[in-house]
Amino acid sequence: MSGSEYASFLAALAEPLRVAASCEEAALRAALTAAIDAGAVAWPELRVARAEFAAALAQRLAWASPGALAAGLATLDHAGLWLAHACVLGDSKALARFDARCIADLDAALRAAGVPDGQVAEAKQRVRHKLLVAGPEGPPRLASYAGRGDLRGFVRVVAVREGIGLLRQTARREAHELPAADEQLERATVGEDPELLLIKERHRAVLREAFAEALAQLEGRDRTLLRLSVVEGLTIDQLGAAFQVHRATAARWLAGVREGLYRATRRGLMARLQIDRGEFESLVRMIQSRFEISVCEILRTPAG
Repeated sequence: MSGSEYASFLAALAEPLRVAASCEEAALRAALTAAIDAGAVAWPELRVARAEFAAALAQRLAWASPGALAAGLATLDHAGLWLAHACVLGDSKALARFDARCIADLDAALRAAGVPDGQVAEAKQRVRHKLLVAGPEGPPRLASYAGRGDLRGFVRVVAVREGIGLLRQTARREAHELPAADEQLERATVGEDPELLLIKERHRAVLREAFAEALAQLEGRDRTLLRLSVVEGLTIDQLGAAFQVHRATAARWLAGVREGLYRATRRGLMARLQIDRGEFESLVRMIQSRFEISVCEILRTPAG
């Protein structure tokens, strides 16, 4: 082991542990070398600086007792930490390996938590976003993985929680109609235009019904993409990171979802309404120009 690796490890330790490390230096050096080697052997294709990984290992030993650092270090999931560290750094190969090892086989755990088949894909995408995308509050959640248990077990726990959250959100959404702030919604969508006010009053229920039906037809990935963009305000770059695709691909997907939702809503209205062309075009323009408001009304989890 190089001196820089051990120096990085010591520098990242909490002060009391750093002082105590000198009492078990030989054992600690051996344990640190074994931990780094285990990660590198498990994932030889991933580029991780050994000194940086040594520091990351030290940061995960805050719970250890002075004099027992070597023993604590030996208990960590070195391979899992190596993979997680590479993912947090944004290594594309690491992200692919993580998806194949930890995300792909979550279906059984999600179904056991009660997530229906039709929502498994959305739940898995939520897990990816939760673990791999940095937010305003800090780095990706995967950076908090402490290595005291198997990485896949850690991901399963996160997945079950996300699955249960999705079920609760779905239940709340189904238990409520669209929010009833009609006056505010009306001002936001039609303003003072007498013609559009008339259309809104005559076809309010049909419009909502057609839009909700179109939204319900979206596949899990598309619905998640739309929710992350419209409700949570993710940028194209953040969407690309969440779905592990180039930003241009994410932009193309989002444009396709918007266009498909608009067309499906239009078909639903045409199937329900018997109105002349001018009136229909006015109604369509209202839907298209206020797209985000309608999406937020349906996708956002009701308060309470």
